[in-house]
Amino acid sequence: MAHRTAAQNAIRALCARFGCLICALLVATSAHALPSTSSAPHLTVGLVSEHAAITPGQDFWIGVNFSLEPGWHVYWVNPGDSGEPPRVAWKLPAGFHAGAIQWPRPERIMVPPLVDYGYHGAVLLMALIHAAPDARTGKPAELAAGVSWVVCREVCIPGKAQLGRSLPVTRHAEINARQHAVFEATRRLLPKPAPAGWKTTARLEGDQFVITVENGHPTRPADFFPLAGQQIANAAPKRVEAFDRGVRIVVKTAEQLLRTPATLAGVLVLARGASYVIEAPIMPTAAPPSGDPRSSDPSRQ
Repeated sequence: MAHRTAAQNAIRALCARFGCLICALLVATSAHALPSTSSAPHLTVGLVSEHAAITPGQDFWIGVNFSLEPGWHVYWVNPGDSGEPPRVAWKLPAGFHAGAIQWPRPERIMVPPLVDYGYHGAVLLMALIHAAPDARTGKPAELAAGVSWVVCREVCIPGKAQLGRSLPVTRHAEINARQHAVFEATRRLLPKPAPAGWKTTARLEGDQFVITVENGHPTRPADFFPLAGQQIANAAPKRVEAFDRGVRIVVKTAEQLLRTPATLAGVLVLARGASYVIEAPIMPTAAPPSGDPRSSDPSRQ
């Protein structure tokens, strides 16, 4: 554990300082010469496509798929107390454009005294690609991705790979049935926008944020994963209170928090893994909302 704690700042500094240079070097090679999968310490990474063939002007999904050895994990967009999220630098044909990475809801990974946010087992980080309207049929589209990551257990190991995939451009798009199932499973793990009828607010009380989500009915269990780092104390116990119109989550502020943010944004995870992106404006401190709080056992969160 000491080994990991001592190394985590050095790893983050390395990724921050050289990440852009690494990604630039990773995509310097033509995609057709690149492998679609690569084995690295404690994981295999691959560039996969939901389509076996695409058409000009089509939107289609590709993704970077991580398969991890038991006990090892990679990170969410906010890694928590240590590590770095995977980074992807695309090299696409002229006129092709990539959207943002879609991050499945994370796991809370306990590595005392730290708490990380990330993924065990396998995870697909998918992105929507828009094909050029003038892409020529009969000529394959060569897609490349420079991928870097940090994989951790008790120690953390940075890694990188240069991946490529060639997709035929035809008059009729064709789904890759095997990969389609993987993409569909991942879509079910993506947090949804909070429903329009929900009201979400937060307030600062001493060294705690109180997040209130009013969704019309008592709600429990619930968990909150902040999208930005160094806002909450990830390893501190949280308190979850169901009340007649929703749920309140009380979290300790991070020691590194220098200024109160205007908004707490994150992923709210409810029963059976349902997850939603919420943005809670931080309100002036006030009396608690009316309702009948029923605190949950923090050890169950």
